[in-house]
Amino acid sequence: MGNASLSSMKTSLVLQGVFALASVFGSLAPSAVRAASPTPSARVVVIFDHPERFSDIKLLRYPIDEVKDRNHVMAVFRDYITQRAVAYLPEGYHFYVRFTDMGLAGQFPPGGFWDYRVVTRNFPPVFVFGWAITDRSGAVVKMASENLIGADFMDLGSNALENEPYHFEKAVLDDWMRENLRV
Repeated sequence: MGNASLSSMKTSLVLQGVFALASVFGSLAPSAVRAASPTPSARVVVIFDHPERFSDIKLLRYPIDEVKDRNHVMAVFRDYITQRAVAYLPEGYHFYVRFTDMGLAGQFPPGGFWDYRVVTRNFPPVFVFGWAITDRSGAVVKMASENLIGADFMDLGSNALENEPYHFEKAVLDDWMRENLRV
């Protein structure tokens, strides 16, 4: 096989990867709904697509500033995923994730008076997202869409996360990353 054929095949694979990523993530152009745009050199890119439509990412039932509240929750998850995902990825590989829905564990009690979340097994965290992993050359090596419902979320919690906010949700995400990000 000549160098021209090898180069053509590599270009084709890279283009396939770009088109696959585009279908999973849509346009990566800046948007008001994507808080804290990722840098191009980041090994982990986390996007929240239209978080104002997410099922339940409210810190409080009646936040003073809904946008600020939502941005805080997204920042916590973006930071956590960005820090943890690199532990599971081979050197030079990249992980891209685009959340289209999220629901935190628990629920606000009925009646509308209580501004706290009650966590029970009946209301697990839910994450709906598309994701892809690319290798050093930029070729997509794994990709899928997920509807992750942390049914066993109360059994996953580790002592290390117990005092952190959203420790149940983080445990579910960490368990998923451990299983799916290794290539």
